[in-house]
Amino acid sequence: MKPSAALLCLLFQTAQSSQVNIESQLFSCESHNDCTPHSHACFFTDKQSTGYCFEKTTSIASIKSTASSPSSLSSSFPAANPTSFIELTTRVAADNKTASTPPTTTASTGPEFGDGTLLLHGDVGKTAKLGLSSGKNVYSIGNQQGKFVVEHVAYGNVLSATSTGDVSFNVPSVHARSLTAKGTFAVDGFAQWRVVLRDVYEGDAPTGVEGWSAIPLPVASGLQAPNLPLGISTDCGVAMLGGPGIFQNAGSITKTFALEDTNMETVRVVGNYHFIDNWSGQSGFLKTEDPTDGQTVVWAKQYSITPRGSDSITKKKLASLNVCGDPTIGEHSFSNKIDVVVPVVDGKLTLIFGSTWELQNEGKIPCAWGISGLKFLAR
Repeated sequence: MKPSAALLCLLFQTAQSSQVNIESQLFSCESHNDCTPHSHACFFTDKQSTGYCFEKTTSIASIKSTASSPSSLSSSFPAANPTSFIELTTRVAADNKTASTPPTTTASTGPEFGDGTLLLHGDVGKTAKLGLSSGKNVYSIGNQQGKFVVEHVAYGNVLSATSTGDVSFNVPSVHARSLTAKGTFAVDGFAQWRVVLRDVYEGDAPTGVEGWSAIPLPVASGLQAPNLPLGISTDCGVAMLGGPGIFQNAGSITKTFALEDTNMETVRVVGNYHFIDNWSGQSGFLKTEDPTDGQTVVWAKQYSITPRGSDSITKKKLASLNVCGDPTIGEHSFSNKIDVVVPVVDGKLTLIFGSTWELQNEGKIPCAWGISGLKFLAR
């Protein structure tokens, strides 16, 4: 049975004291083949192995008009009472003799139905399920007290989704081209990381530079502090904040990010720090700043361009693996992964990126650095 391919609206409400004996009114079946002589489909209304044949013939308007006559209703429908009713967009065949003229489909082609909807309505707080079985493999699709579920008879809920966007797969592995959830996404009971905020450096109108400000390196009295401009570069084959000619002097940059969920206690910071040209053993770093605890180093890495072994210090070796910047100096540690979990205070997080270079040559340093792929994840 394909519920999405049948123009059928089925509402069942079971009487507490006087349940209609449907078995005595409808033509029973165990598969579609039992109904095909009359172009019917076999629908199962409970957990038993016996179902009932329904035929595509008329519209809901004609059914309602027929229902106004008790004599005509009794030939095709079980008697109705205030707490038990059936509404169909098709006429229900009580048996082979009472079935109306079948559609033009034949037994060789099988039953065919137009586009439509099958509705199984359960009471508030109850479960409404549609069972699908093939041998010992029994699945059910239903509304479990407001949560959509796909359930296996032996393994329980293999998929569940709520109206707020919470999705859970209770399976060993998930393979998909794309998976998107508005709320929590869980696999086998474990919540997965989701992106809650990101800095955009690529594209025609990058917004990642917005909100950043430079922190000049302190200098002695009478000296001018170095100017650390803010900008986006694509010279190195990747869109980054900074890069050659931009972040090429002493100092650091900072930005305060506001997260939508103010109750979030921690966030995962992911991105890349790029070393460009000759760093001579200096370090790049990432700090967080808290109004109470001050600055905290959460990531740092030291880098030196000098190859190992005195015999390897040649111009050719130094220039190898050049990506951008000075063509005589290669980027032997170009992209360095940042992946740290840090605390969040009142939905806000302040980051500081920089280097350990000190003021020299009026602020210029023999290298550059940049940040790319900066995003924040939560679960």
